[in-house]
Amino acid sequence: MNLEESSELEIGFGYSCILFKLANIYPTKKFYGVDIENKCFIYDSELEKYKNVKLIQGDIREAIKKFPVYYFERIHIYFPSPGPKQKRYLNKDFIQTIYSYLKKNGTLKIVTDEVNYFLEIQASIMATNFVIVPWTALEFIHNSTLLVSTDCEKKYNSKFFIECKKV
Repeated sequence: MNLEESSELEIGFGYSCILFKLANIYPTKKFYGVDIENKCFIYDSELEKYKNVKLIQGDIREAIKKFPVYYFERIHIYFPSPGPKQKRYLNKDFIQTIYSYLKKNGTLKIVTDEVNYFLEIQASIMATNFVIVPWTALEFIHNSTLLVSTDCEKKYNSKFFIECKKV
């Protein structure tokens, strides 16, 4: 892995195929997806088409350690499971870990349809070194083609977005 290359990570890629959409838009960029569920690995035929996408099965808290620090330009987390609190990984400690894997000025994008989980995530982010992107800027990004929408977002018409930047 070359620190100079342009790379992005999606945590919990599920069935949304966002990585493939992004890989199609940015063919020279490297895209990685990590998901704990093996049922998400139904994309063998898609992977053959995209040499710039790599999928990894495993717990993100362990899988992220396989990458060098300061490696990713952007990390995406769309609709993390709001299941039992003891299974949630988006806490202050892990968000600070994510911070160390982003390049300078790298961004973390999180979308959820659960307001209480959103508030927990937001509080965790505010307790780290991240700077939250102002809402007006985020509205512009969401209304442009820069933010790839997910099937879940379309289904639930989610409004809980947070984007933060490493400075």
